[in-house]
Amino acid sequence: MKNFIAKAPEVLAILNGSFTEFRRPAKLPPVEMIQGRFFLEGNLITWFEKANPGIRRTLLCPYATRLRVKEAWGYGGCSIKGSGPTGQYKATVYYLADGTQREILFRSDKALYKAIPKQHLVFPAGFDELEDDARRQIHNTLLNDWWKQIKTQPVGKMPARFSRFTLEVTNICIDEGDWVVSVTRC
Repeated sequence: MKNFIAKAPEVLAILNGSFTEFRRPAKLPPVEMIQGRFFLEGNLITWFEKANPGIRRTLLCPYATRLRVKEAWGYGGCSIKGSGPTGQYKATVYYLADGTQREILFRSDKALYKAIPKQHLVFPAGFDELEDDARRQIHNTLLNDWWKQIKTQPVGKMPARFSRFTLEVTNICIDEGDWVVSVTRC
């Protein structure tokens, strides 16, 4: 499954069901090198060269039938759920587009620590003694500041199991040098 990196407005559109297509630049040869037009055949793009009309070129379409959505997120802490050998490690993940949180279970502490980012957030003195709502508000503020500093680079490093959405590709075409990909939420 390939990934689709979504910005906050796109994530919100996915949530409310209004996200139906996106455009991305197509890395195709210049139009002056092409005879005729592009053809989409399955997951291949085909064209004929202008200089050598008998030569057929193909390019693999960069979009699969399903796309995993990656978005801005933050790690909100971990704990052990259960006890003994059946205990699981629980990580809390925050999604910055809409502020929701989700708990994700891991079988071992090694798997948990491998998945979470190294955010190096500095919490104020007395943070642990605050009420849950106050701690969550401070944590969200620190996460938002952290994301502003690093832009969107770690979005691409979001572990697959932290993704909330999968999009199914229903149609692909090329329009004015862009891929136009129609999608529905699975």
